[in-house]
Amino acid sequence: MDPKCAVCEKTAYATERIMVNGKAYHKPCFRCLHCKSVLKPGNFTSNDGKVYCKTHYMQLFKVKGNYISGFAGETNVIGDSINNKTGAIDQQNIEAE
Repeated sequence: MDPKCAVCEKTAYATERIMVNGKAYHKPCFRCLHCKSVLKPGNFTSNDGKVYCKTHYMQLFKVKGNYISGFAGETNVIGDSINNKTGAIDQQNIEAE
């Protein structure tokens, strides 16, 4: 049996769904909770099971004065990488998306 969409609760068939964190979404239902823009698997992040575009996630959940996008070891806003052991910033060559 096909799963229900986490937003509209209608059946999400394989050809029209996106699976994220174990939840099914119709492609048009997969939207930022804050601005309602349609999201794609590579341009979103989640907090407590709710999905946001990267822009609004950064605005809503950043730590004041010390913002790092994602978790330790991932890329921050300016494309640097945080060393998990030392906390030092390592410069990287990162292609623009």
